[in-house]
Order: sequence, then structure tokens, then C-alpha cells
Amino acid sequence: MGTGSSFMQEEDGDLISDNGVIKRIPIEVKPRRTLRGSIRNGPSFIRRNKGSSLRSALSVDLENTEVEKIRKEFEMYKISNQNETSELQKKQQKLESENRRLRAELQALQKTCAKLRYERDMALDAEYQALQRAATFENERDKVQRQFKVRDPNKLSMLLLYTSWEGLQHELCKSRQGEAQQLKNMVKESGKAKVIDNYENPLRGTKQAYVELERIVKLELGIELTESKDEGYNEDIDSCSGTYWDSHNDYEHLEAFSRASFATCDLGSEKHYGQLNDYVSAAGPLPPLLISGSPGSGKSLLLAKWISTLNNKHASTLVLYHFVGGQQTISADPVHMTRRLTAQLMQHVTTPPPLTCDPSRLLEEFPKWLEKVSARLPGGVVLAIDAIDNLQNAETNLKWLLDPLAVDTRVVVSVDMDNCPSAWRSWPTIHLEPFSSKQVKELLLALSGVFNFKLSSEHESRILAHCRTPSTRNPLYLNVLMDEMVKGCSSKTVKERLDACLKYPDVVELYRHVMESLEIQREDATRKGMFKKVMQFIYASRNGLSECEIMKILPDLTWSFWSPINFTLQDRHILTCKSGLLTFEHEQAREAVQLSYCSGIFQKELLFARKKLIDFYSMSLQPGLITWRVVDELPWLIQSTSNKEELTKCISNLCVFRKLYTRGRCAELIRYWQYVGADKTTMATAYLNTIKKCEEMIGGLITLPRIAEIYETLGRFLKDLGLLKEAIAPLQKALEIYESLDPDHPSVAGALYQLAGLHAQWNKFVTAEALYKQSLEISENAYGCDHQNVAKILDAMVVLYQKQEKTAEAYFKKALDMRVSVSGCDHTDVAQSLNNLAALYNDRKEYSKAEPLYERALEIRQKSYPVDHPSVASTIKHLAVLYKKQGKFGKAEPLYRQAVGIREKSFGVAHPSVATALVNLAVLYCEQNKQDEALPLYERALHIYEDTLGANHVRVAETLRNLAVLRYEQSDFETAAKLYKRSTEIKEMEQAFGNKAPSRKSSIGGVSTVRNLLSPHLYYAEQQ
Repeated sequence: MGTGSSFMQEEDGDLISDNGVIKRIPIEVKPRRTLRGSIRNGPSFIRRNKGSSLRSALSVDLENTEVEKIRKEFEMYKISNQNETSELQKKQQKLESENRRLRAELQALQKTCAKLRYERDMALDAEYQALQRAATFENERDKVQRQFKVRDPNKLSMLLLYTSWEGLQHELCKSRQGEAQQLKNMVKESGKAKVIDNYENPLRGTKQAYVELERIVKLELGIELTESKDEGYNEDIDSCSGTYWDSHNDYEHLEAFSRASFATCDLGSEKHYGQLNDYVSAAGPLPPLLISGSPGSGKSLLLAKWISTLNNKHASTLVLYHFVGGQQTISADPVHMTRRLTAQLMQHVTTPPPLTCDPSRLLEEFPKWLEKVSARLPGGVVLAIDAIDNLQNAETNLKWLLDPLAVDTRVVVSVDMDNCPSAWRSWPTIHLEPFSSKQVKELLLALSGVFNFKLSSEHESRILAHCRTPSTRNPLYLNVLMDEMVKGCSSKTVKERLDACLKYPDVVELYRHVMESLEIQREDATRKGMFKKVMQFIYASRNGLSECEIMKILPDLTWSFWSPINFTLQDRHILTCKSGLLTFEHEQAREAVQLSYCSGIFQKELLFARKKLIDFYSMSLQPGLITWRVVDELPWLIQSTSNKEELTKCISNLCVFRKLYTRGRCAELIRYWQYVGADKTTMATAYLNTIKKCEEMIGGLITLPRIAEIYETLGRFLKDLGLLKEAIAPLQKALEIYESLDPDHPSVAGALYQLAGLHAQWNKFVTAEALYKQSLEISENAYGCDHQNVAKILDAMVVLYQKQEKTAEAYFKKALDMRVSVSGCDHTDVAQSLNNLAALYNDRKEYSKAEPLYERALEIRQKSYPVDHPSVASTIKHLAVLYKKQGKFGKAEPLYRQAVGIREKSFGVAHPSVATALVNLAVLYCEQNKQDEALPLYERALHIYEDTLGANHVRVAETLRNLAVLRYEQSDFETAAKLYKRSTEIKEMEQAFGNKAPSRKSSIGGVSTVRNLLSPHLYYAEQQ
């Protein structure tokens, strides 16, 4: 066979070491069995020749083509597999990158929605507590009505007897004083009115009657009462800066709503009511709904009529509305509108916080209030805003409209599409098209019936032939046209009036023709130009003018001339009376006055009118004469003339400042200061310096109590704006002045209360606590322990202690004793105090002390309220939880069942609150090892959650987890694993989407999934 030395030098390049060991083994060596076979089969072993290789000696047919083919195929398969693996890895990386990008975009889109859904979940947990507070509010209102017995509107006439009897006797003849005394005695015996007779002079008696009447009217209207101070401190203080009872201009919008609601013609609006009702009743969060149309197309009429029907058919729905006037009016201020609407929402919350005057906080907190109140009302909240495009900087100040709205909130706005911001055009829209010929004919017939005027077929045909453009086929144009035909110049025939009207192609020109005709009819040589002056002054004002103001500004104007003109202008829909002020009824009428009397050659006359108005209101710019009319008009008029020096002087007036602050117009005040180039700090310094100057000029109307009150008002104003450092000085100064006059006066307690609130807001709790205690001591000495001011301070101290995590037990007990002594042991207020004290013990895990308090509160509320009342349901829930914590399942079970029944009756069988009650009852059964009874409850709750909140909601995940545990305890491991897996998937989605799993409900409209939030192209790519 040869030895290893024979392999020393091979032709194929095999290398052999010196000791005969092979370093490189030849390839393609046949298996041993083949070699053996070949040796056995061969005749003899022939020694290989010199130069032959190991491959040639030991292998047989190694260059076989089949083996080479297999080897090549294997190499190709290997390379192909590697390439395919590489492609898959690249594709996987690309998909992962795309997935990360999509998730990032989706998280950005879902961020706001997740936040709102989280707040909604929190609201669901506190829903019954909110209903309880609302019930307490209703009970308090009913209590006030029972106390003063002013429920019947007919009894308001009896309030007129709250007048000075001395003044009545002066009106009567002196010889009839006995009759006046007899009338007084009859009123006293009837017991239906209060007689004020303890006064020194008629003026004093009249003031007492006014204060009493104002208090009763405010109580009836639900307006917050301010505690009156001592007469020596506050005499004639309202003459400088008293509050206006309609501080939020609610009456102005009530008037606008009433005018639109009682319009005579309502053609073409009925078909839109169904669309509006469908929008309100649709499920899920929805964007606002636009009502668009040309000016005069009937948007306000449609909105007002629909609101009226909605109030009648859906009493459980809270309907808020705001009708915007001209762009220069107060109603066009978005911050003032937001404050007004927030004040209305706060009426549906028990013990609401003080309404801030900071514009940024108002705009930020309004969507939260909207969602909070809508979540606790069965019918939700509907907000309607008319002429939203007339609001000042609407797109900037109403950014919350672009965010997803709450599920139970609907917003309907009317807008002129020519002025509609581009961001709003994607909202669902109801467009009011111009009238068709048939609708024009129907409206003409309806107006003929209203005016009792027979329209001939010839005239009707001419009008129909004329009304072919959009500007002539709207309701306002036809109304003005029919007014002129029926009530026009009596010296002309109907045909002549119609010929004159058909020359004008739109409402503005038609209004100009009507005013020109009136001017010719009413004026003579002695009153030439008087009509034009009146229209110029009304146009130059901000909110309009009262008749008394017009007569004072124009001394040459007589009542005999003005009264018929005023009646005609209102009858022809040119002017209207809003809150006692004459202003233009439509923007088209205002535009017509501008073109006819205030532009071109009349611009100098318009500037003169504004200057005269400034001089007229400036005469009242002194203490005792400033009214809300001066505050509304004078700063705006001065700003329109670009006189910054005069504007600074006007708004620096302390009475103007106080008027604006007390009426909630702080945003307007801040804008004036920004216009003159001053920031908030500069404004605070200017007011503080002005008060110091007044303090040096004490005498007459300027007294120390007034100075102290101005200091206190300035401190409250700065505190509301968040200028805590600047607010300390005026509040401290007010306290020093009050203490110098009388250290035990209630005014001192009020100043201490404000100063304590400031320190509490500044997180200086020790100082705040000391100030609260001083205020409490003075108030108890002045009012007694049962006064509302004492309770207000106690509530503030409880909140302060809760912030410090200190015990509030003593103050809760004190409040309970106070209510028992005032209202009796079985009053609902006592039940509220018992509930508060029991909740405190429950938080401290002192269940034995909390149990009798909850039981007593439940007993009182069951006597006072129906079985399904929210207050009863809330107490039942708390008591049931307390029983369960103590292991008293026998007592807890009937209460849990009762809670389910109450919620089903209040919200319906498919509400999330019902599902929560079912889960609570199921958990109780599981703790008693009653899995069979708990299973259907869990399944029903899961079905409700999936239908109302979406299949990927966190509540669904929690219920699935509970169901999985129950199935596991029943040894159904397969079902338990499936349920647990689905719950885990939802939890993972919750973590991926900002700690909140995406719901199937979307603010884009209706029902959607997470995939629907992506664009169609991204969704298609993800599917592929």
C-alpha cells in the first residue's frame, strides 16, 4: 500500500509534513466500503506509479458529472436561500420602520382623544356624585322658592308693593293719608307682601325697598347674592361702581332668541329640523355642525325655531345659545361669551368654584366644563351660536372647536360661508339655498296674510320675474319689499311703490330706498337733516342709544317728531330695541346707513358724532355718575379715535375699572391696556398709584371705607389674573384700613378671607390657616355660628386641610352641628354633612364610625327624595361598599341590587353606569364564591361596555380580566386563557397609545376603529 513518505510531493498540491502527517486531506474520497469492495473485486493490488495522487489511488470515478451537478444545485440553493433571507430581513426592517412611523402619527392623532376619554372615564366614576350635587342644588332652589313664595309669575305684581309707603303717601293727596294707611293695613293682613315702614325719609325708604326687591329678584333668577356690608361703610357705594343684575348680558340674548322665535314666517325651515335632530341624537363624538347661507337667508330664524322645539321635546337636554350682534358689540367678544356660557354651566354643579376673570383660563377651562356638565346630564348639552363669524378673532379664541368634542356635547353654529375660516369648512354643513320660485310665491302669500293685504296676480308675477338672483330670493329681501308695498308712502299707489322697489337688486339698496322715502316723508324745512343725524349717532355708537340719550345729545329733537319716526323705523325692520337700546335690526340695515349717511362726504359728520358722544359720556366720568352705559361706550369710542392718552385716562378711572370687573369684562379691560402699550404688571402699578392718590384726597364721596373696598377689589382682580405677588399689597392695605376703622367689623373678616385665599393659592398653607382662623373668629362674633359666611370659611379651611393632608374632622362635625341647629335633624342638608363626615371616616378606614353616619344619611334622603333619586343612589353605593369592606355581604347584596335598579331606571338598561353597577354586584358574588350568579352579570356588563365605549376600551379589558378569573375558578381553563389573552392585548394597546386604548368612537364622526384614523393609503399598505 505504501507509506506516508510516498505522499511527500504530489502533483495536485497536497502538502505533507516531515513526520508523514497529512496537513491537507484530499477531497472526494469514496466511503470505506467502496474502497474495500474495489480491492476485493480487483485481481491484485498494483503499486501506484511515482507521481500519482491520493485521489487517483483511493477514489473511484470522482469526476462523476452527477455528483458535480448535485453540488452545484446545492450551492445555488444555498445562495438563493441566503438572498431570500436577506430580502426578508430588509423587508422586515422596512415594515418595522413604517410601523414605528405610523404608530408615531397615530399617537399624535390620538393624544387629545386619549386625554378626553380618560377624563370621561373619571367622570363616569364620579357621575353619581355629580348628580347628587345637582340634586342638592335643586333642593336649595326649591327651598328658597318655598321660603319667599315667588313661584307664580302672577305674584310678581305683588312685589311692586315693596315701595316706600311714605313715597306713596306723597303721591296721594294729603287728605287721603287715611286711605293709604288703610291700604297698608290690608296688605299686612294679607301676608302676601312685606311692608317697609321703618325709615326716616322717603328717599331712605325707597332705597330699602329697592334693596329688598333686588334681593328677591336675584333669588328667583338664581343670581349669586353678595353680602351687604354695614351701612356706615357702604352708603352710596353703588353710585360709584355697583353691580348690574344682568352681569352676563343674558337678557340681551333672551330678547334676540324671543324675536327670532316669534317670527311670523318660517317657510323652508321644517325640512332642516330633521337633520338637526339627527345630528343631536347621533352616537359618538361629532364635530360641530355648520348652518351656512347668504345674509338674510334665515339662519337665525332656523336656529331659534329649532332651539325652541328642542327645549319643548327634550327637557333633559341643556340647551345653551348665544346670538352675536354686530362685530363691534359686546356680544361679539368671544371671551365674554365664554364667561357667560361657563356661568350657565356652573349652575348645574353643586358648590362651583368662583368664576375666574382671566381670559386665558376661561378659554382653557370652558371645554372641560362643557364635558363635565354634559357627562352628568341624561340628555347632554347642546350649544348653539348664531353668526359665529362675527365674533372677534373667532378662529383664535375658539380653538377648542377643532379638538374632539365630548361624547354628549353637540355644537351648532351659523355662519356666512364667505367669512367662514378654512379650518371649519370640513365640518358637516346644512346650507340654506336661495328660495325657489315656488317658495318665493308661498312667502309672498304668507306675508300678504300677515299684513292683511291682497296681492294682485299682476304684482305677484312681476315680483316673481324680478326675483331671479340669489340676492333677491331670500326672506329678508321679500320682507322689506312687502313692508314697503304695504306701508310705504300713502301718496303713491301700490304700483308706483312696486316700480320703485323693483329697481334695487339687493337688501342693502332696498333699505337705502326705504330710508330715503322716510326722510322725505317725515322731514320739513324746520327739521331738515334731523333724520340723518339720528342715524349717524346710532351708527357711531357701540351698542346703540336709548331714547333718553338721543334726546339729550340732540336738544333740537322733539318727541312729536321723534316718536312717529322711531315707531316707523322699528316697524320697517331698520331699528330694533335691545335691552332698552335702539340699534340696527340687521347688518344690512347698518350697511345701508353707512353708505347713505356715514361714508364719502359724510365722514367728517361721522367723526363729529363720535366726538360728541365722547363728550357726552365724559361728563359722567366722575364718582357717583358713572353708569354701565358709560363703561360700555366711552372706552370703545375713544379707542375708535386712536387717542391713546385719553383712553389711558379713561380706563385708569377706578369707577370704570370697578364696573368692568364686577360685570366680568376683564378681557376687554386688558385689551384696552394692551392697546395703549401696557402689560398686566404696568396696569396693576397704575391702578395702585391711582388709589394712593385718591387716598390722599379723602373727603366728600371719597371715604376710607371706599378706598379700602377699591383696594380689596384690585387685589381680587390681580389674584384672578394670577398676579399673586402684585395682589398682596392692595389686599394687605385694605385689611389695614378696615382694622383701623373697626378691628371686629365683618369687612375685616372679608379682607382676611381674601388674603388667606391668596396665600393658599401661593401654597403658603401655614399663613393661610392663621388668616382663615382670624376671619372665622370675627365672622362668628359678628354673624353667629349659623351664618352662611361662617360656613363658607369652614369649607375653605376644609379644602386647605385636605391639601395639607390634615384632618378636617373637627370642622365637619362643626358644620354638622350647625346644620342640625338651623334646619333640624331630618333636613337634607344634615344628610349631606353626615355623608361628608362618613366619607372622611371611610378614607381613614374607621368603618365602624362611618357606618352609622351613612345609614342615617340614607334614612333622611329616603324620606325626602324618591327611591330612584340620585342622592339616594349615591348613599346606597357608598354604604354598600362599606358593608363589603367589613365582610357584611348579607347587608351589601340588597343595596347593590337596588343600585342596579336605580341606574337602569335613570339612564336606561344600556348605559355604562349600569354596567359598572353590574360589575360591582358580580364582584360581590365572586367574593361569596357564587360564580354561577356572577357570570351573567359580567357578560351583560361586557356587552354594554363594548357597545357604548368600544371593544378596545380599558373598561372592557378590566371586565375581561374579571371574567377570565371567574372562568379559571370554574376550571374552564381554555376559555379563561382566551379571555386573559384578549385583555392583555387591550392593555398593551393602552400602553402603546399613551396609557389609553383607542375606542371605537371617534370625533371624526360616528363609529370608527383605530385603523380608520389612518389614511386609506396607509391602511392599504398595512394590510398588504
